[in-house]
Amino acid sequence: SLSLMRIRMPNDSKTYRMVPAWFFQGKEQLMLKGSDEPIDNPRNFDGLYPYLVINAVDGSIIDPSLGY
Repeated sequence: SLSLMRIRMPNDSKTYRMVPAWFFQGKEQLMLKGSDEPIDNPRNFDGLYPYLVINAVDGSIIDPSLGY
């Protein structure tokens, strides 16, 4: 999906900019081979997990945990 993401400016940790970004999101399910039941996964939560975020302006990869 295309959305806006807050990006921290590299030279100033107190300044942010909103940029358009492509979000590639999904869910995880941990399964053992031969089993039909999923195993509890620490990242298994309700909602989607961002696997990849790409800056839609310049194509750079954004780390969602860092914000740039």
